[in-house]
Amino acid sequence: MSVWLKRCGILLAISAALAAVDSVARPTAWTVTSVAGRNDAPPDQATGSPAVAANSPGPSVQPTTPAHTAQWFSDQLSAGAIAIDARPEEKFRESHIPGAIHLPFEAFTKGRPDAIDFLPDDGTTLIIYCDGGDCDASHKVQTMLAQFGLKDTIVFEDGFPGWQKAGLPIETGAAGAQ
Repeated sequence: MSVWLKRCGILLAISAALAAVDSVARPTAWTVTSVAGRNDAPPDQATGSPAVAANSPGPSVQPTTPAHTAQWFSDQLSAGAIAIDARPEEKFRESHIPGAIHLPFEAFTKGRPDAIDFLPDDGTTLIIYCDGGDCDASHKVQTMLAQFGLKDTIVFEDGFPGWQKAGLPIETGAAGAQ
């Protein structure tokens, strides 16, 4: 094999590796879409993975609005919504919203997390939070949940700091960890 072909092969391998790292680091660039307007569209027959399209919003993934305050979040939990904590394990163990399920983005890097089997797909709202501000782990988890068919999700932008600032109760330890 010529030196030129070897170099092309190496460049191709490096490009593929960088693309894979980028897609893991920024999964919000891909969101679930339905096929032919159907929300119950089957996975892509060729790959077995959910159908995705670049930079298009998922059908039920809801953006956060200024109305989504910590009190709103608390009211939603009282009405049956489920809190998903997307922060790292050590932060979750330190403190979290009572009853929250721990599902960090890192859990998706190994495939389909077992915790997904315990989340309802009956229209129950899943509210995902992380550390607020610049933290984007909740958005990444929202995208991944949508790819696994869980579309009734909302990101709580103020995150755990907003919950604490509102003086709402917190839990410590691993209860609710998945």
